[in-house]
Amino acid sequence: MAIIPEVTIFFASIGATIINQENVIYSEEYDTKYPTSSRLHFKNKMALELGNETIYLEHINSHTFDDGIIYLKKGNVLFIGENIRPQHLVNPGVLGMKSFKIWGEKVFANIDSDTAIVPAHGKAVINMQVLTEYRKNYVAWFNRFAQLYREGKSKEQMFADKTARKIAKKLNLDNNPKHFDYYDYYSTTLIDGDIDVPVALSVSQLEEYLGRYTANGKPDIIVELSDGQLLIKQLGSIISWIKPYQGDGFKVMKYRGGTVVFERDKQGQVVAIKTHPDERARNKEKYEGVFAKLP
Repeated sequence: MAIIPEVTIFFASIGATIINQENVIYSEEYDTKYPTSSRLHFKNKMALELGNETIYLEHINSHTFDDGIIYLKKGNVLFIGENIRPQHLVNPGVLGMKSFKIWGEKVFANIDSDTAIVPAHGKAVINMQVLTEYRKNYVAWFNRFAQLYREGKSKEQMFADKTARKIAKKLNLDNNPKHFDYYDYYSTTLIDGDIDVPVALSVSQLEEYLGRYTANGKPDIIVELSDGQLLIKQLGSIISWIKPYQGDGFKVMKYRGGTVVFERDKQGQVVAIKTHPDERARNKEKYEGVFAKLP
């Protein structure tokens, strides 16, 4: 699970060593809210031997790019982070439904029928049976929207669909009366992420965009492939999946992410990236501009 910055500050202040997955360095809050002391980063997996308990940490691109599962072997407890929110809806993950599939596989590989599964929020007690049912209903919610999209329904019609809402209600494990407060927003993440099918590009086409891009006075932008999808990263600023939508244009699949457009020379080689963040983006000053591709 990604660690909330305010929590890291408190525990660091009393002498704790803060462990994060290494992608945390791309958080827009990294420079201001993550303590500069007591930092320990891991890449894929990490184990902590505490004498009477072994704690396993494993990275997954799920709710965030620095997310992971934490498993207490002796206690048979798994911390699942914000991949499930019992009290209200949540997005499928930073890579869309691909992330939903990834975190499900990782979790089920580490639990049994007796495992206590602890979410980051909410009151519900979750076990393997509850998790299985939750994921089944989430997929049904997604499939209902996919069906409505194929029928040519507008977003507003999809948001108002009674069948979709009935399915989404089953995800309210806490019986929270505010469960639907974020309904339109998280419904939009389903539609924009996977249901609105991206322009199909081959791996070789995607590889044309890979590399490091630079602009004076700003951290470099890195474009790389992860799980078959393009990512854009900038230190202390942004890490996001970018989804092709037209020509060399991509949508940044992060809240207030905006768009990016790659520029080519006369020979058709990618030579720069031009970023267009949302007007409300917190990282706008650092991230906005034209970045030239390094050789």
